[in-house]
Amino acid sequence: MKQKGKGKIQFVCMVKIKMLKNIKFLLVTIFTILCFLVLYSFVERDISKYILLLFMQPVLLFFAYKQINKVNILILSLTAILCAFFTFGLNLLYAIIFTIFVVTVLILHSFFKPREIIESPKIQKKNNELKFFKEELINEEAYLRKEKEILEKNLEEITNFYMISKDLIQTFTDSENAANALWNILEKQTGIIRVVITAKNNSQNTKELKILSKINNEEKDKWQKIIKNNTEIEHLKYPTVVNSLFQIDNKSVVAWPIIINNALFACTFLEVEDEYIQYYIEQGNLYIPHLHLGTERILLFLKMKEKSRTDSLTGIYLRRYFLEKLEIEIKRAKRYKTKFHILMLDIDFFKKINDTYGHLVGDKVLIEISNTIQKNIRSIDVLCRYGGEEFIVLINNLSDEEVNGIAQNIREEISKIKFSTNNLSFFVTISIGISKYKESFNSDEIIATADKALYEAKKSGRNKVVSFN
Repeated sequence: MKQKGKGKIQFVCMVKIKMLKNIKFLLVTIFTILCFLVLYSFVERDISKYILLLFMQPVLLFFAYKQINKVNILILSLTAILCAFFTFGLNLLYAIIFTIFVVTVLILHSFFKPREIIESPKIQKKNNELKFFKEELINEEAYLRKEKEILEKNLEEITNFYMISKDLIQTFTDSENAANALWNILEKQTGIIRVVITAKNNSQNTKELKILSKINNEEKDKWQKIIKNNTEIEHLKYPTVVNSLFQIDNKSVVAWPIIINNALFACTFLEVEDEYIQYYIEQGNLYIPHLHLGTERILLFLKMKEKSRTDSLTGIYLRRYFLEKLEIEIKRAKRYKTKFHILMLDIDFFKKINDTYGHLVGDKVLIEISNTIQKNIRSIDVLCRYGGEEFIVLINNLSDEEVNGIAQNIREEISKIKFSTNNLSFFVTISIGISKYKESFNSDEIIATADKALYEAKKSGRNKVVSFN
């Protein structure tokens, strides 16, 4: 190994020495020409200039003896010929000078060749080694050039990936926006035919993957049918080809699974050309860590959002969330001519309960009542804590009789609950006001009518259900 390195160093040194030698000869030639031109300009008589031009011939012979580069000899000859031309013009003197230098150059080219060196076996062996090292250097240069191209390509991919990841992270605040951003990036990539992004609905604790990406309803139904309850997909851990999805379009599908808490939470499916299968499996190993972090960010964001709109005591939604849902319901009712009702509920004499039994007991009453209301309404209905001891419920697509029946059931169930503390027992009642949506109502007006109905229930003796007329 040391010998190989030493040979390479020797070869490089020889190349450098040869280059320096050529530069030296070039400088000597330039210096000689400059001296000649300076001297030539000071000579006035034509005969003296003629003699000076003839003097250049022995200089050529000296350069040939020293084995200086043929180009340098040619430059000197051309200098003498041009000086003769501009001095004498086309006459006999110019013809003599031209003939002398042309013949001299031809003779030097034919007879003054570098002396042949009889190489000894040692020198021959050394030369062979240097040739071998030269070839190795050429091969190594080609290899390094190829490596450089690969590294530059990798660097370009990493840079592009960094920019893509940066753009994605900025959109990771909700699943829909993140899915659309990822879809927009991936569908432009070479070799990808279709991008299908799926995720589980964390809020509904479902085990089924739902399609989030932008595809038409027909394609969506086709994909949804095949990925539903697909055991091959459920067991995915790493980027790979999903064989069971080949039947969709007779194309290979690469999956990028995202595992949260040791279970599949989301998955990006890439329908790709066959020659790009391995490439996108490898790309998946780069993308997935960033997608995993982005998904965790979405879940954390949703968790914090959920906490910000739910009551820490009862676990039900707060007033702000109810108002958002109410605005949506009003728009839907106006568009589709649907109907809905509002129930405003208030605990009777709740202040007296707090004053008599303490606030901890009052908290238990609030929790128990919120649980009772939740049990007596549908999962699609919206229950919120509207104020201190006030609750509000949004119920859609039921008749007046059905809504009144739900309200009566809630009132009766609550009145039967027995609360106990420090060997003391007591019962609690609740008053309920009902308002029905009318097309002319806005959110404030429908809540105000429910509040008026509640006020009537309180005024007429409490523990009653009153509908706004």
